[in-house]
Amino acid sequence: MKPAFTSRIILLLCAFTFLFQPINAQPPSLAHSAGFPQYANGTGVAYGNSVYVSVFYGGTIYISPDGITWAKVSDPGIVAGTFSRIAFGAGVFVVVGANGLVLTSANGLNWTSRSAGTSNSFLDVQYLQSAFYATGRNATLRRSADGINWSTITIAVGSATDDFNCITYGNSAFAIGARPTVGGGISVYRSTTANSGSWNYQNFSPTSSLNRLIYLKNKFFIFCSGTEIFTSADASTWTNSSSSLILTQPDNSTATLSSPNQMFNGIYDGTKIYLFGYSGGYYSSYGSIFSSTDGINFTLQSKTAFIVCQGSAYLNGRYFEYGNEGIISSPNGIDYKYSNGSYYAMASSGTSYVGVGFAGNQGVIFTSTDYSSWTDKTPSSTQNPLFAAVYDGSKYVAAGDRTVVQSTDNGNTWTEIATPTDYIVAMAFGAGKYAEGGYDANTYVPRLAYSSDGISWTTANTANNYYFKVKYVNGKFFALGYDNDTYLARIMYSDDAVSWSDVTPTLGYSPYYFNDVIYDGSKYHFMGMEASGFFSVSTATPTNTASFANKATIDAPNSALGGNFGEGAFAYSNGRYAGAVTDVNTGAAYIIYSSNGTSWTAIDAGELSSVYGIVAEGDKFRMLGTSAGVFTLTFNAALPVKLTFFNASSETGQSLLQWKTASEINSSHFTVQHSMDAINWQSIGTVKAAGQSSITRAYQFTHTSPGKGSNYYRLLQVDADGKTVASAVKQVYFGKAGNAQLYPNPARASVQVLLPGTGAATVTLFNASGQPVYQQSGSGDKMQLSIGNLSKGIYQVQISQGAVKYTLPLSHQ
Repeated sequence: MKPAFTSRIILLLCAFTFLFQPINAQPPSLAHSAGFPQYANGTGVAYGNSVYVSVFYGGTIYISPDGITWAKVSDPGIVAGTFSRIAFGAGVFVVVGANGLVLTSANGLNWTSRSAGTSNSFLDVQYLQSAFYATGRNATLRRSADGINWSTITIAVGSATDDFNCITYGNSAFAIGARPTVGGGISVYRSTTANSGSWNYQNFSPTSSLNRLIYLKNKFFIFCSGTEIFTSADASTWTNSSSSLILTQPDNSTATLSSPNQMFNGIYDGTKIYLFGYSGGYYSSYGSIFSSTDGINFTLQSKTAFIVCQGSAYLNGRYFEYGNEGIISSPNGIDYKYSNGSYYAMASSGTSYVGVGFAGNQGVIFTSTDYSSWTDKTPSSTQNPLFAAVYDGSKYVAAGDRTVVQSTDNGNTWTEIATPTDYIVAMAFGAGKYAEGGYDANTYVPRLAYSSDGISWTTANTANNYYFKVKYVNGKFFALGYDNDTYLARIMYSDDAVSWSDVTPTLGYSPYYFNDVIYDGSKYHFMGMEASGFFSVSTATPTNTASFANKATIDAPNSALGGNFGEGAFAYSNGRYAGAVTDVNTGAAYIIYSSNGTSWTAIDAGELSSVYGIVAEGDKFRMLGTSAGVFTLTFNAALPVKLTFFNASSETGQSLLQWKTASEINSSHFTVQHSMDAINWQSIGTVKAAGQSSITRAYQFTHTSPGKGSNYYRLLQVDADGKTVASAVKQVYFGKAGNAQLYPNPARASVQVLLPGTGAATVTLFNASGQPVYQQSGSGDKMQLSIGNLSKGIYQVQISQGAVKYTLPLSHQ
């Protein structure tokens, strides 16, 4: 599994974004990245123009070059809304959603809002028979050839209040699966042309409602929210096949495909049918996969990922499932994985980092030696979820849902050392003991426990509290959370992890919970949530419950930030206080910092992630969170170079890199790095820097042996102390046999045609009606087209060079 961490993120969105906010005279810098949101409802995946694009119910879009490594798309054209489905066709991606929402994009990065002439919510969009079809509530059906201009299709039969959940095509027939809002049952609408007035209607009454109507291989399937399955060759005559579809289970026993199993949807990859759903017999869980070559005899495959699958797709050789838990993918239709995990704790040995958590219902462990490249070290697909991790000076220990695992080789290999009955939520190590907070997974009785080896645990306290964190701070143990009886904040204290006492402060308000504590050399600072959001209080003597004072909140931005259920983590180092909170409305991460612990400033990190783990390293604070959120807040990070210009261009088969600086402080040199995929980088040369400069200076470097296709370049600005800062990434394209590209796409005034050869070429643009509207001839490996006078819209670009022709879509905006 490739985690969507830092360097493994799409070029055009940039791997790291540096944000600056004022704090006295020295602002900190923030580097951040995140992957797919976890436990966010994935609603669709599409592939086109050499990229995968996915959408989530909450209104976010992600893009990927390989279907594995994903990056969030940030574009002003993405309007707020609920996204239901995505499809690709005619060179364009189309997203539909609530209240008639339609978005289009040619490249997955730049989006435009379109009107389909309705305010009814769309539930599905498919590209069928050279046109987009969008279905929705109140018998809504719209058609478009280009995703931009939409027409209404009038059904004229059935019920005008039916919810058109999905549309499919097969055996010369269009079929719509609908859930009646009146009368119940399942409604099917069928037409051979999809034109207005051409539809037939039928309604039948299974014991439950529609999950999906879909055409697979040579027949239509209807999957119900119960266990029934209906099939048809023509979408007109339907047969209840619940008892005639045979299932072979992993123990070679046979059963029917239906009860106690439930199908949600499926795909056909040209060889096999794969159905996705719930195995009520053998595995008794969601995420089950049923395969077949004939659509009659099915085999239950080994389950590799938990997901309540609401949709699926087979795209460019890769398989996808999406639903309540997010999006998972597979190279073979059977072995599915999440692209990243949600991380609930982190620890560091000083030479490596460990992040633990879960994806779906499987625990995950990732490690890194540089906080940049992360490697999946999860010991097995049956690893239970993990919520706590510590480094005890010689080994890592992680714990979670009735499991304790350890690594004695710096996080590389892991072994389970205990299977307690506890659901361990938090853990600390100090004074030769491990201390954990959680509850018995069978009786739900809360407890604090301790252990000398991580294997044998002894109960120390059973107060009815839920604990978010257990910390060892300045020689003291603290357990922080809330009281299960009063639902108010609670702090427990211990000198030895054996005897615990309640030290919850007496305040003039009632906090919901405490979730972390730090020590700055003179005072303990406790963080938590109250009615108005995040707050902190401090004391020099935590055993004196009346001594807590200095209530501090977040100064900026002017909004209530905090978190749900213990979100957030905090640390202190070199006179700096830093941590993270979550916007409870949007799920966005905010990194906060303070120079005194009595007032806090927040930076919008621009990622959907909740931070739970933090490690302080001098002037750096490393933070890890859900959705593979990785953050580094750095103080005293004055850049050695103020870079004002950086460009890369092709010059007679070579790449010319040019850049300028406005000032340099203790600069040493520039390292030039090259990549063919914007993921794996190699240093190809160095250029000496000025050292000290307050005037504009120009530099250049020539790469004499670039590869065919896209070449990516970046600069590492290195100062005299060895600190480095990466520049933006630039792209240079060199012709590649069998390939042609348009850049940029979408385009406005002009577009560059990148050709695979150097011979004579002719480029012709055709409008949506198929009429030629522009033509230009030339030679060489690239041509510049001036398209400013053309109408905005989607064009097909036909490129002829020698005996080879290419057709590419172009979005003109």
